[in-house]
Amino acid sequence: RETGNLIASLVLDIAKPDNLYNALVAAAPDVVIHYAEQSSAPYSMTGEDQGIGTIVNNVTSTMRLIYGVLQYNPDIHIIKLGTMGENGAPNTAYHLSKAQDSESLAFACRVHGLRVTNLRLGFVYGHYEGMRFAYDRVFGAVLNRFLAQAAADMPLTVYGSGHQTRGALNILDALQCVQLAVENPAEPSEFRALSEFTERFSVNQLAMMVSKAGESIGLPVTMKGMKSPLTEMEPRFSLTDQKLFDHGLILTNESLVEMLEYVKQYDIDIKQISPNKE
Repeated sequence: RETGNLIASLVLDIAKPDNLYNALVAAAPDVVIHYAEQSSAPYSMTGEDQGIGTIVNNVTSTMRLIYGVLQYNPDIHIIKLGTMGENGAPNTAYHLSKAQDSESLAFACRVHGLRVTNLRLGFVYGHYEGMRFAYDRVFGAVLNRFLAQAAADMPLTVYGSGHQTRGALNILDALQCVQLAVENPAEPSEFRALSEFTERFSVNQLAMMVSKAGESIGLPVTMKGMKSPLTEMEPRFSLTDQKLFDHGLILTNESLVEMLEYVKQYDIDIKQISPNKE
């Protein structure tokens, strides 16, 4: 509706031989935006099969993309959705797979002359019409979980020390990052890593902000510390890469209230929030 163009949909497993190459031939793209991966860090740490499956799926899909582009058109600009969890020491199998993706793509740039932009996003918040608001223990980001807990009159569960710090990015700014990368492609043989965030928050800070927003609309929000249900080290925040833009939307009390009001419209399945290893 926004562009007036027809957007075709093709469902296939790009980790399997020929599938991706045939799709490239059919679409004849100038740019490939690579989102086709298992995207949950908590899921990747829930067991042996989940950890291995995440690494095999994510690394294989990226390698298929590399070889597909090499066969079809090495000038295609690959935009890979990365994560700021790649910075420093990856602390989950998911982040390990994303770091391997980056190494594979950087190798392809050095050896084969491909052009790649790696958008290392912080956690994304916000919503728009038609977007899935994930708050569950597997795919829900920490801010969404806190908002759902506040709306359901549950304590905000702060895992571990609460000092874990991440960069944050509004969904609209995340989309702008992709657009800017498309409009300003990497050069041949260039592997361009860009860290995308507008602010940094610890888990404790996010909990306090949601508590304040809830109180401003009459929701008595409490907090509860608990041991992390995942087998992982305390995340270590490190940032060395450049940013694609320096200004964007910021997380305000007003925006948190707006999201809380949105979440309150719906029934919250509290069983999907409670942490476990299943």
